Amino acid sequence: MSSSDYKKQQRDLLKHIKKETLYYEQLTKDFPKIKGYPNYEKAVTSRLACLLYGFTNLVPSEQLEKDHTLEQGCLTASLMASIEVPIYWLKKDLLTAFLRTDLPELIYGMKRVIRHGLLMLPNQQELISPDGEVVEWVQFSHFLAEDFEDTIEISSKIQLDSKEKVDKLRWVTMLSSGILYSNVIGLEPGEDNKPISGYLTVNDIFKVTEQNTDVETETQFIQKVDNLILQTLLFLQTRPDDVVAEMPESKGFGQSPKGKQKLAPIWIGYRYQIQKERSPSHESLQQRQRQSAGWWRRGHWRRVPIGKREENLRDWRWIEPTWCEPN
Repeated sequence: MSSSDYKKQQRDLLKHIKKETLYYEQLTKDFPKIKGYPNYEKAVTSRLACLLYGFTNLVPSEQLEKDHTLEQGCLTASLMASIEVPIYWLKKDLLTAFLRTDLPELIYGMKRVIRHGLLMLPNQQELISPDGEVVEWVQFSHFLAEDFEDTIEISSKIQLDSKEKVDKLRWVTMLSSGILYSNVIGLEPGEDNKPISGYLTVNDIFKVTEQNTDVETETQFIQKVDNLILQTLLFLQTRPDDVVAEMPESKGFGQSPKGKQKLAPIWIGYRYQIQKERSPSHESLQQRQRQSAGWWRRGHWRRVPIGKREENLRDWRWIEPTWCEPN
């Protein structure tokens, strides 16, 4: 099947879903069009509606058992259609900073600030799949160990079970081609254990052109998304005041055509600005010439003591990346 034939098939399927089913309506959220961000209806609603339709009408249960990524994608579509999942919009400066920040090998003490959420990403060319597709959004869920005492069931077809009763972070994204990526990260509470675990899960069931399946390349991409979601949740844990629900500053965004009030986006990193500094004047002429275009000093996360010494409490602190300019 050619790319044009595939796109036509998807358009026809979406028309059928909108006219003959309630899947599209169940997934619709009336956000304004926001400059510098993907259109929510096209990027999220349309893709998940097709996935939910296929899951409900076309995909046999035994296929879900064999295809972990498809299973997680169907879980996301079912979740978004059945409960009110908050939608967050990540500010572009904060995304830039996260992609230039290193996470430690050990992450523990992560508090659950959001159980389920969907993160809209700004238009960018940095978080790109191995096939060159931009990641426009990521749906994530943070489960605590006690959540797995009983199986978490979303529908009669699909469930999220866990043999290991530990905190877990699950994320899913669906690209414009229909490719699904997902990962499940184990978060151990103790400081003596290696807490981050995951496994490569790539789904190319909808791919119409040849896909890059190099394991190392795919793994690096998945780890990049891992780090983005982990840092976003650490940021929310440490800077809760920088989450603001506000309409974009533009005329005509307040109401939908039917007069219904549009939903206000929830911004993460609303006030965040990239740290900048000028390089020391004592650097050699050669160093200044080599760095004339500017460069990044990477950031990192670390644990710092808080409270009384005898309590031995620690919390996360972000040492932000800095854009360095020549003097």
